[in-house]
Amino acid sequence: MASKTTIFEDVRRGMIPAHIYNDEEIFEQEKSKLFSRAWIFVGHESEIPQPGDYVVRHVLDDSFIVVR
Repeated sequence: MASKTTIFEDVRRGMIPAHIYNDEEIFEQEKSKLFSRAWIFVGHESEIPQPGDYVVRHVLDDSFIVVR
């Protein structure tokens, strides 16, 4: 596997190595360092226009019900 320096150089050039998309360790790091610190878009108000309308979303290991 490439070193972190090599990967960073590739990313700076706009070339993301394919293994990054499937690497479980990288995904676990993203879950803890990115997803847990930021708001996650789960829907637009147009998806639930009427009172009582709802959508169900799954984000990582959690499920959400968004209700108007």
